[in-house]
Amino acid sequence: MSLYPGTVKTGCQSAARQHTRKLMSNRPFNELMQDYTRNQLTGEELQQFLEMIQQEPFKQLLKDHISQLLQDRSLSGLADRRRAPVIFENILSVARANQEAVLVDLPPKQRSSFRRWLPLSIAAALLAVVSVLAAWMWNHARSTNPAPVAKHQKKEPVDVLPGGRKALLTLGNGTVITLDDAANGPLAKQGASTVIKLNGKLDYKVSSPGNQETVYNTISTPRGGQYQVELPDGSMVWLNAVSSIRFPTAFTGPERRVDITGEAYFEVAKNRDHPFVVAVNGSEVTVMGTHFNVMAYPDEALLQTTLFEGSVAFSHNNQTLVLNPLEQSRLNKKGGLDKIRDPDAEDVIAWKNGLFHFDNADIRTVMRQLARWYDVDVEYRITPDDNLYHVEMPRSSKLSSVLKVLELTANIHFSIEERRIIVS
Repeated sequence: MSLYPGTVKTGCQSAARQHTRKLMSNRPFNELMQDYTRNQLTGEELQQFLEMIQQEPFKQLLKDHISQLLQDRSLSGLADRRRAPVIFENILSVARANQEAVLVDLPPKQRSSFRRWLPLSIAAALLAVVSVLAAWMWNHARSTNPAPVAKHQKKEPVDVLPGGRKALLTLGNGTVITLDDAANGPLAKQGASTVIKLNGKLDYKVSSPGNQETVYNTISTPRGGQYQVELPDGSMVWLNAVSSIRFPTAFTGPERRVDITGEAYFEVAKNRDHPFVVAVNGSEVTVMGTHFNVMAYPDEALLQTTLFEGSVAFSHNNQTLVLNPLEQSRLNKKGGLDKIRDPDAEDVIAWKNGLFHFDNADIRTVMRQLARWYDVDVEYRITPDDNLYHVEMPRSSKLSSVLKVLELTANIHFSIEERRIIVS
């Protein structure tokens, strides 16, 4: 089941609306909702259903549906029915905010096409929350007579909080600064630059140019952490969880060279006389000034470089690929190099925009992302099947919320034991 129907095309013809009204008159709203959550709607029915819930009468039905779920006795303690309109409006706000966050970081040519899917994103957010509430209700209904818990038995932790702005800064002399604990303001003097922390971002300001000794700094993020840094040349870098970047505190040579591990998104300041070079796992990405993403986790099958703006050259051994916007290089473990045109740009950039975006992702791919962001381990008590997941959710969600949505998409169950996801 897709909880993010971003590839569904909408229509606005009067005939479609008439068909929608006919569909609604013949089938109750709850029945359509159930068929949606069970992935039993045809393509045409799904399109009509998403159009239908954007119309005012059906929005009220959806609010009523949320109210009924909230007041159900098996959901006691969640909320009362008076909160349903508030929940409804909050969902709309979050969906719009997430959509605008994506738009801000996309090239102008892509923004118009993404705006067309805003109503569908809102509809998807509404249905995701309703589905999660329904899942809670069904789980409570199945366990109306739970086994008594012994007093000495430890209670199972119910949740894991999401990651946040966490990183370590290693200075040239080996001193390590925990950035999430450091106060805003100047942190250190490194060569020609002053290191400044401001609101979860690190900034290198060249304050005394000249023939000073080259000093290297390293910023590394743990599991459950991400961070942003402005390099001495003005280039911006976003580090995903379990990633690092090593760089000079002032670029003085013919090229601007940095080394990374894990995953990073770059917005490189233009300077044709001094190319920007990213060294990663024995490969190099060379640019003049551009926006691109590099994903090079050792536990992933491919090293991927995705270009959003400008031009880059990806090199490995004696192979070189020149990428144009919306192209991706893929290097496999055996050294094979391929170019992909029109990759799923939204999937690539989702982490930077605060989202999980799974489109045709298998369970191991999904779990690797969750493990890195929530700082948890994963234990499989079944052999993973071939089900593919189509889900988008904010990375600010608690782990249990993400797992409940995933459970709705396939015949699979998750539980949380300490800092471990059990897949069964």
